[in-house]
Amino acid sequence: MVHFFAFFLGVFGELTPPTSLVAAVTAKIANASFYQTLNRALQICISLFTLMAGVFVRPELVIEPGLGQMRGALLVLTATIGITFSLQARFSDRGSVDLPVRLALALCALIVLLYPSEQVAAAACLPVVLTIAYWIIWRRPAATLAMTKAVGPAVLATSFVKADSPGRMD
Repeated sequence: MVHFFAFFLGVFGELTPPTSLVAAVTAKIANASFYQTLNRALQICISLFTLMAGVFVRPELVIEPGLGQMRGALLVLTATIGITFSLQARFSDRGSVDLPVRLALALCALIVLLYPSEQVAAAACLPVVLTIAYWIIWRRPAATLAMTKAVGPAVLATSFVKADSPGRMD
């Protein structure tokens, strides 16, 4: 496990402040703010942070090949997706609803990731999966519809969702 930790530290050295070479070069190429680029890079790479934590909480990921490894991998995957959605998805147009939903999702995802008992972590997967299913079923179509109305169906296939769309991913 120590080798995995050393590997992740090497990867994080390229991503995290103050030595984020990736953000510095990307910001320079795009003529964008270094700090905004760094923040976005950390949001995109949140899965590396969850994987590093998952390896320590669920050592079967690297020690026990087979079904034991798959159980741990599914828990870490659920937590990673939950944390990503809590940072980037919009669940309501009203901030007073959106923020508590995001915080609850992040809390449940962190329980899935960090709680040592597999039974408790598996039980915490249910609200994570249900919240993500809500976004996929109800909010994502609203974002796609808003985008279609704004730019037309031909442009939709090659463009990103607008910043003010209902179900956008930040």
